[in-house]
Formats: sequence, structure tokens, C-alpha cells
Amino acid sequence: NLGADDYLAKPFDPVLLKARVRASLERRQLQVGLESALAETRAMLELSPVATFFLKDLKVGWMNAMCEHLLGYRA
Repeated sequence: NLGADDYLAKPFDPVLLKARVRASLERRQLQVGLESALAETRAMLELSPVATFFLKDLKVGWMNAMCEHLLGYRA
């Protein structure tokens, strides 16, 4: 995603600029943490002996190997 996340109108307040940069960096850290947690969760679910799947828009978006084996279907 290469779009802008925020903007400041001129003349800008240095305190506001600093606060917005800090908030942007915090959002990025949260996004990275969320992506990492999602990857770890998927890895654990993939190895699970319990058939697991996720629906997205009423369609199977992801399923683990056990679910594929039991249903004979690949997402």
C-alpha cells in the first residue's frame, strides 16, 4: 500500500506533526504484530489434527490439511 495515511494543512503545528508521526509509527507496529500473530495462528492451525476452515463471503477461504483430507476438497 503506497497511499498516504494522513496529511497536514499548511501552516502545520510541529507538535501535531510529531503526534501524527508517532501515531503512524504505532499503527505500523500494530499491523506488523497482527500479521505475525496471524501467521503463527495459521501455522498452528495447519498442524492441528482438528479439521478447521475459514469462510469469507460464504465461501471457503482457507482450510487446514486435515479438513482437505476429510472433505477431499482444496480451498
